[in-house]
Amino acid sequence: MKKLIVLISVFVFLLACNPNKQPAVENNSTSVLSIESQPFGISASGDSISEFTLTNKNGMTMKVINYGGVITQLKVPGKNGSFDDVVLGFDQLKHYEKDSPYFGAIIGRYGNRIAK
Repeated sequence: MKKLIVLISVFVFLLACNPNKQPAVENNSTSVLSIESQPFGISASGDSISEFTLTNKNGMTMKVINYGGVITQLKVPGKNGSFDDVVLGFDQLKHYEKDSPYFGAIIGRYGNRIAK
C-alpha cells in the first residue's frame, strides 16, 4: 500500500510538471525526472520510513514519505525565479506520528475505512 501511494504521488507530480502531459522517467543525462531516496526515520511500530525526492527538468522538487504518502516539501518557482516551499510539514517522523494535523497528507484519516 505504501508503494502504491508513492507511485500515485509520482504520477501526479509528473502530470503537473510535464508540459506534454505524458509522464516519463528516463535514465540518461537528459532525464525528465530524477528520483532519490533517503531514510526519514523509524516509526513507533518499528517500520523504516523513507523520503523520496522527485525533481523535474525545470528544477521543481517534491519530497514525499512512505508514511501515508505525506508530501513534506514542494518547491516551486516564484515570480522572481527563486524556488520556495509551499507546503506545511515537519522535519522529523515523530511529529507526524504524534498529534499530527495531517500536513501534506494525500490520504485522509478515513482512507480505506468508508465503504461506498
